[in-house]
Amino acid sequence: MNNNKNTIGPSLLRLRETVSMSQVEAAQAIGTHSSYLSKVEAGNVTVTSKWVGNASSALGKAVSARSKVTL
Repeated sequence: MNNNKNTIGPSLLRLRETVSMSQVEAAQAIGTHSSYLSKVEAGNVTVTSKWVGNASSALGKAVSARSKVTL
């Protein structure tokens, strides 16, 4: 799991920034606190593969919902 600590956070940060999602919005979509997400993105905590799966699924749904909004 140490590899997750070093690579998942920065990858999650890049994804979040790519879709112009704030840390608060992403944390709400994932179901966690923005302070915890900040620690994950900084590589300061180790997350489980289950957490990564849940976060990926939640962010994917949030991105999909955002892309369906028409102006």
